[in-house]
Amino acid sequence: MVRIVINRLWALCCAAVALTIFVPIARTQQPLAGGEAALNSTEINHRNDDYEYEYDAEWPRLNRTLGSVSAVAFDPSGNVVIFHRGRHVWNLLSFDQQNRYLQEKDGPIGESTLLIFHNESGALVGEWGANLFFMPHGLTIDRNNSYWITDVALHQVFKFDLTVSSSNPVMTLGVRFEPGKDHEHFCKPTSVAVLENGDFFVADGYCNGRVNKYSADGRLILSWGKNSFVLTR
Repeated sequence: MVRIVINRLWALCCAAVALTIFVPIARTQQPLAGGEAALNSTEINHRNDDYEYEYDAEWPRLNRTLGSVSAVAFDPSGNVVIFHRGRHVWNLLSFDQQNRYLQEKDGPIGESTLLIFHNESGALVGEWGANLFFMPHGLTIDRNNSYWITDVALHQVFKFDLTVSSSNPVMTLGVRFEPGKDHEHFCKPTSVAVLENGDFFVADGYCNGRVNKYSADGRLILSWGKNSFVLTR
C-alpha cells in the first residue's frame, strides 16, 4: 500500500482540544457482482480510486493544549491555520438575552489564538492573535494572505494584513461589544467570503440571520435575510 499525505484537513471537531489530519492509504478493491466495489465507513471513492483513511497521531506537532477550535483555513502557501478560543468557553453564561457579552471583565484571550502549521509535517511555523479576541468564530484567508476574522463577543469583523501588522487590523466593521441590526452593527457575525475582485460577504449569523455584501474598501452594497432586502447603491 502506498501512503499519500493529504494536504487538506478532512475533519474538524470544533469542541475538541486537538486538531487532526488524516492520511489516506491507496488500495485496490475487489469488485463485487455487477462491478461495484465494497466500501465501508472508513473508505471513500475519489476519482475512481478507493482510499482508506487512518488517524495521524503526530499531526500537528504541538506541545500545548488548544482551546475550542472554531475555524480552520489554508493560507496561499498551503499551510493549515487554526483559530481557537484558548481558555474562553462559550456557554449559557457568556451572553445575556440581548446578546451582550457578559465576560468582558475577564479580558481578551492571552495566548496566541491563530496557529500556523506546515501542511505535511505538522510543524508549527507561526502564531499570532494574543490579547486581541474574546470569542473567536470565523476565519477566512484570501488569495493575498489577508486574514478575515469574526468575533461573536465583540460583534465585529476584522481584516488583517500581516505584512502591515498582526495586532492592528487594516479594516474593522461593527461596533465593539455592541450587538445590533442596523447597517453599522452586527450581532454575533459568523464568517466571511471574499470574491476575486475584493468584494466580500459577511454572514451576520446567530441573531440577525442576514448576509451583507461589501465593496473591497468596506462600503455596504446590499443586505438580505430576515425577510428583508436592502440595496444601498
